[in-house]
Parts: sequence; C-alpha cells; structure tokens
Amino acid sequence: MKSGPRRAVSIFCSFATMKLPCFFITTLALAVGSSAGAQEAPAVPAPAASAPAMQPLARTRTVSLRPADPSYPEALHSKGVQGLVEVRATLGADGKPSDLMVLNSSRSQALDDAGLALVTRLQFAVKAPAEGASSPAIPNATQVVVPVEFLRDSLGTLSKKTCAEFGVDVAYHRATFPEQQVGDMSVIKMTIGAMVLGGFQRTGPSPLVALAKKSKSAARDIAEACATSPERLFLEQFKELMDKSPG
Repeated sequence: MKSGPRRAVSIFCSFATMKLPCFFITTLALAVGSSAGAQEAPAVPAPAASAPAMQPLARTRTVSLRPADPSYPEALHSKGVQGLVEVRATLGADGKPSDLMVLNSSRSQALDDAGLALVTRLQFAVKAPAEGASSPAIPNATQVVVPVEFLRDSLGTLSKKTCAEFGVDVAYHRATFPEQQVGDMSVIKMTIGAMVLGGFQRTGPSPLVALAKKSKSAARDIAEACATSPERLFLEQFKELMDKSPG
C-alpha cells in the first residue's frame, strides 16, 4: 500500500487537469510533506556548558598580633578593640596577595582595615617547581584565607594586667558581642588555660576537674569584682575568686 502523501498525490493526478505534468505535482507535494515533518520534530536541547571548577580555599596559619606590634594600632588596643578577622586573597605564583576582601569580620571596621593592611604586606612562601616541571608548584590565582587575630594580652603580660584594663576589655566585649558571656572572652580563656596548666604541673592531672570548675566560677564573677577594685591586679583577683569557689 502506498504511503499517505504518495497516495493523495496519485488520486489528485487521476482527476486533475493535465495543465501541469503529474510528476511535477508529485515532487512538489512530497517536498511540502517533508518540510512539514521536519518542523514537527521536537528540538533536542544542546547540553549545558559545565561551569568551571572552583579552586578550594587554602587556610594559612593564624597571624597573631599583640600591642607591641606596629600593625596593631595603639588607638585600637588601648580601647580594648580586639578580635579575629579572616581575609581572603588571591595568591600569585610570586607569593604576592591581591584582590583582598574580608571573609569574616571582627565586627570592628577599623580592626578589619588593619587586618587587610597587614595581609597586603605579607609575602607568602612559594615552593620552587621541581626540576624539569613545566609549571610552578603553586598555580596562579590560588585563593587563600588568612586569619589575623588581634589580642591585647599574652601569657607574659597577664601578671601585670590590672582590673581597670580588664574593665576596658569587658566594656568592648559586651558592646560588640552582646550574645556572649564574659567567660567567652579570649583573656578569660587564656587565664583558665594558664591556671589549669599550672595546676597540672604542680599536682598532676587528678585535681584538674575541680580546678576547671573553680576557674569557670571565677570567670562568672570576675567582671563585677574587678569593677569594685580597679587598682588590683587581674590575676590576683581571679585567684581570690577561685579560692572562694566551692570545689
């Protein structure tokens, strides 16, 4: 049996006037039918172009700054402004950072700016390529995260810290981190660590649990105690609160 278009053309040729040759009519009809069939075929979508792979962020060691470092402005640490800022940078093959931006803020614009200024001046170590290698060990456009920590205190300065200076720290911490407690402050964590380490060195590990409890209890009361005696040394006041705390 003839197909649809050919059969229709054959019937038409049987009854049509012969002003046009039948083979011409047949050719024209088949061409139109083929064109219509091509239009009805569904379009096949082109495969989506794959997105370029993102380079992983490499995290460097934390850069810790104290007041003696000129990169920690005196106008900031004297007011208790301290914290951690994380800076993202593009590291070139020569080890120089560019395209710096703050990834995680310290909640202080001035401290963030100081962190950006510091990272701008850093020179990162780049390994030399292996002998005969066609590319450097660290490729261009490597993304790195540089944590920069600004702290007013260290284990060496705790013994000289006054309650008045601690009060400045508390005021800034409460204004900047209202969701946190005084026990979350870096100086408190540093003090508790020093107390626990000192207790371990003197008596061994057995009383450490009780010592840690005493330290946490003192941390809850140290802000109010120092506020009433700003001239006292911070560590003396902290130890006194520990001695009064139940074991």
